[in-house]
Amino acid sequence: MVDLIHTVQFDTVRLQADLRVYLVTGFPDTIKPYEASAARLRADAAKLAEKTADDSEHRPLVVTSLSEIETGIAGFDGVVKLRGAPDGHAAVVALSQNRGPRSFVDPLLETLGKMDNIERERLAKREEAAQEAFHSAVFYGIAAAVVGLIVVTLFAISLFRGIRTRARDADLLAEQHVLLSATLTSIGDAVIATDATGKVTFLNPVAEKLTGWSQGEARDQLLAQVFNIVNESTRAPVENPAFRALKEGVIVGLANHTILISKDGVERPIDDSAAPISSGGVVSGGGTRLP
Repeated sequence: MVDLIHTVQFDTVRLQADLRVYLVTGFPDTIKPYEASAARLRADAAKLAEKTADDSEHRPLVVTSLSEIETGIAGFDGVVKLRGAPDGHAAVVALSQNRGPRSFVDPLLETLGKMDNIERERLAKREEAAQEAFHSAVFYGIAAAVVGLIVVTLFAISLFRGIRTRARDADLLAEQHVLLSATLTSIGDAVIATDATGKVTFLNPVAEKLTGWSQGEARDQLLAQVFNIVNESTRAPVENPAFRALKEGVIVGLANHTILISKDGVERPIDDSAAPISSGGVVSGGGTRLP
């Protein structure tokens, strides 16, 4: 908008300059540049009117400008005609002296100047609003970054505490496991422990001696292979009480006249019992005790 206003201002000044060239020289060829400047001023003024058709602040000034342009060009055309008459130069000088220093286009330039001031004020306000928006964006961006940093920090603290708690729990569990193993190792009865699938996970030294299996050899072996029991009279395999304990979750005793056949073939009469090992109400393994 500002550029278009400046264009109309330039057209106005150029029109006045082209008129003066003709008035001074009187050459007919200098009339054409004046006429071209007048046409250009009218065309640019029409563009300005179209551009400001919906602008309530500019519209009254544009209407005034269009009127001033037509009045100014009409006055200039009259001076051109006067200059072309005999003794035209003297007539134009006399007209200028009677008119005074004010030009026909001076009111137009004043009106265009008012429009220019309005646009400059608008640009200043938009610039101020843009600066405020920028500073607000920077402030809220920094605030968001600080909040994000706080959230990340709190998350890191929470995660660290959780890891530290789990580490303590793991240490406690490991300590309890060591304590349990030490207890089972030191008791006088033979103890065999399995997981939920019936695979051996632990033998104490007494159980190693009775079964002929070492802890390393027996680990992950099926209980029936390590704890090989049969009926003393019929030599038929006896149902292992540990399997029933795993399936039913109860303590199960062994029938009489049962013998244990060790890995090296030694037979020993036994009297054992089996009990489930529970974790959170779920059977996770079993244990067999041989008194």
